[in-house]
Amino acid sequence: MSEATILAKIILKLQGINAELMPNQVDRDFSGASAWANSDIDAYNETGDLTITANAAAQYCTCPVLSMPTTVGETYLLKFDVANLISTWTIKSFDGTQTIGTVSVAGLQKEFSFVAATTGGLRLVAVANDSSGDFDNFSLVRSPLIGAVHDYERHSRAIAEWILLMTSGGKINGWTAHRESTPVDEDTIATLRLNHTFRLKGYYSVDDAAASGKTFQALVELVRKAFKNDKTLGGTAINSYPVQVELVAIRELMPESNYFVHYAELSLQVEEREWL
Repeated sequence: MSEATILAKIILKLQGINAELMPNQVDRDFSGASAWANSDIDAYNETGDLTITANAAAQYCTCPVLSMPTTVGETYLLKFDVANLISTWTIKSFDGTQTIGTVSVAGLQKEFSFVAATTGGLRLVAVANDSSGDFDNFSLVRSPLIGAVHDYERHSRAIAEWILLMTSGGKINGWTAHRESTPVDEDTIATLRLNHTFRLKGYYSVDDAAASGKTFQALVELVRKAFKNDKTLGGTAINSYPVQVELVAIRELMPESNYFVHYAELSLQVEEREWL
């Protein structure tokens, strides 16, 4: 292997933080027979999308836990399209114990951010005796979103150019990863042990009214946890150690720029064996 191979795996880990968590496409877009099930909704059809019409309040249908799994205490972002909406639907966990949100206006990619209180699944519940709607393109990812990811430190003479490189979703939200150092030790008569330190840097727009500091702290935790269950980084290394959060702060992008961002530095120690 090589430093470049390990770095490529680190980038994949970062990009995978917001990977789709609904494993079956048919449960997301109804392109085939899905695992959704009708409980007692009066009119239920999932040909091409999920078309449901109730004739009494509290009627519902479900998507099972295995098709939309969550971990208690983790934060998620649920998205879906809804058209031809009449009245209101409540979005709940599969068991009905957690309310995720209420849909009262049709639109594309409706978003609901929530902290899971159950192991997942979904329940769509009619609020009125005429609740109706066409639901489609469901998606579940971890939240907050990781944003732009770069495999080297980005620099620019113009602050506007750098901001563009680090912008995602209409705000600064980006990460870089690079190899910082590699002390080398003798391992065996035929091998060397390379002790890499990789530096991960994160940037996020400051928006006090939106509690951006809390959002960025949650994002730092997602990055830290992304590596904890893969000591060999997919077989690219012989060992790695827990990611260290070394700094979380607010910094000015350039002296006298009066442009401040949330900033974090994390380090990852990785051991690699090199043959002579």
